[in-house]
Amino acid sequence: MLPAGALRGVRDFLLGRPGGAGRAGAVVTGVLAAAAGYAVGSVRVRRAGASFAVPAIEPAGVREEVR
Repeated sequence: MLPAGALRGVRDFLLGRPGGAGRAGAVVTGVLAAAAGYAVGSVRVRRAGASFAVPAIEPAGVREEVR
């Protein structure tokens, strides 16, 4: 869908239709931002190692009182 949207935006731009260049630019910018985020996250995990923690979930209705 993304390549089709970008190509449709380029086509609309070349045909002089309003919004074509903006649509194509938005699709390309979004894909580049996602790729950059993935790359940064991958580098950080490789340098520091991945460590994930999942906290325990208490049953509904049970609360500890804080004093």
